[in-house]
Amino acid sequence: MPTRPKILILNADDFMREIIGNLLHKKGYYIINARCINDAVKQASGMDIKHIIMSTNCDEFKGKQSINFLNVSFSNPDIFIINESKENISYLPKHAQVDIDKLSIQNIINYITDQEKISFT
Repeated sequence: MPTRPKILILNADDFMREIIGNLLHKKGYYIINARCINDAVKQASGMDIKHIIMSTNCDEFKGKQSINFLNVSFSNPDIFIINESKENISYLPKHAQVDIDKLSIQNIINYITDQEKISFT
């Protein structure tokens, strides 16, 4: 049986982590979630993390510094930001940012699954 691609979800909101995680789990992904960056790095140590979905409300979030830290910690995964501020994040591509007021987790899921083209049948 093939291993499931791993996604790390970082969000201070337990409910949001649960919703996102459940949706992606149903698509065949293995979910690791945490409310803060340091805990996430410890939990996922040694895992091949393909994607990270992180909210700007995440404990310890420090913008570009956090993105760089996660890129180094997990060998440059795709990082998606749920942006709780109204400002564009200049150091991330537009497809990797979701304004919390226009939250469409489906867009993130579609992007990830289109890239992976996973099938467990």
